[in-house]
Amino acid sequence: MTHPSSISRFKATNQPEDYLDRPTDAQLLEWISECLADGFPAWRVAEATAALGHSDDGAQAMVSSVAGSPAGRLAAEYLYQWRKSQRLLKCVVDSLRSVGHVPRDLQRVRAGEDVAEHVRLAQAGNRPILLEGLVRHWEALRSWLPEVLSARYGDEPVEISSGRMANVKYSQEYKSLRRTVPLREFLESLVGDVDSNDMYLEARGDLFGRPPFDRLLADIGPIPGINDAPSRYAAARPGVWIGPRGTLTTLHHDNRNVLLCQVYGQKKVCLVSSEFSEEVDVDRYCYSELTQNIDGLVEALQQKGVPTDVTLLNPGDALLIPLGWWHAVESLSPSISVSLQNLNADAIFYYPYLGEDVCRKTFIDEASTRTLPPLRHRLPDLIA
Repeated sequence: MTHPSSISRFKATNQPEDYLDRPTDAQLLEWISECLADGFPAWRVAEATAALGHSDDGAQAMVSSVAGSPAGRLAAEYLYQWRKSQRLLKCVVDSLRSVGHVPRDLQRVRAGEDVAEHVRLAQAGNRPILLEGLVRHWEALRSWLPEVLSARYGDEPVEISSGRMANVKYSQEYKSLRRTVPLREFLESLVGDVDSNDMYLEARGDLFGRPPFDRLLADIGPIPGINDAPSRYAAARPGVWIGPRGTLTTLHHDNRNVLLCQVYGQKKVCLVSSEFSEEVDVDRYCYSELTQNIDGLVEALQQKGVPTDVTLLNPGDALLIPLGWWHAVESLSPSISVSLQNLNADAIFYYPYLGEDVCRKTFIDEASTRTLPPLRHRLPDLIA
């Protein structure tokens, strides 16, 4: 693991503000795991660890313990596969850009037009489309009022995320914020002049997978020409989103097409083309490090030269969000939304074989020169 470059030289040349004085061993091991999984040579990670106050031998021992673990090796392989898919996506986007076919604008269609054909073409062209009044025929628009749901199902348990305002990574760390509460208790957060992002009933809570809420599926019947035919995700249950005014889903992208339908209240959605993935400060998985509300997000992206589309969703409207498109969603009032994935013309990312040896060599060569990720990015709660 030892490399000719000295640890003392690393200490002298590294920017000290990028690193904490002395994180705990558990926090440091998490950061070491990230660096190794991201392809950085073990000797560089050991030097950085020593620069944080550990002895040379102690730093090398910590790095070796991570590098030699089965979990560490598996994480590195999964991240490598993810980077291959990102390379492929960038090649496709660059090819489309070269002939002027990168979609950037939001298309708007009113109910009554040939909606199914518009949706089919939008999915084929990886372009978002706002469908005004598409689901205004749903019974849910009339029967899913918070007071009605509370009266019918108030004692039933539901899974929510709670304590979001104390954790800037609440989207990524949903599992640690899960709570089960009676629906009535949660719906009380929607009553009155409440503006909060602390509690949210999300699609990941799988409301329709909990009897008796599965009965509500009858209130959001199939949309002719859009999700009324067999598809790859025919069995995928719709997702439900319920929250007070101020609820925010931070900037992220999905790996398949999603139709976001507004049932109750109003939401604001910010859209960013997948063309600008490098500019949105990707954090973990499919999330961005930009966690502002939509007004702040638009301002931050404008400073980066990234165009955005901001639109409102009113009851009965639906928004097709193509796979790979970055989006943030903010509730402007108490809100209930449904997300559909079982679309007739569906899509999902695949990870094709790109030539293992060539890709791996390029990946490793880049990791030898890239800057190590700052420890502070992984541990925002420790920064004063």
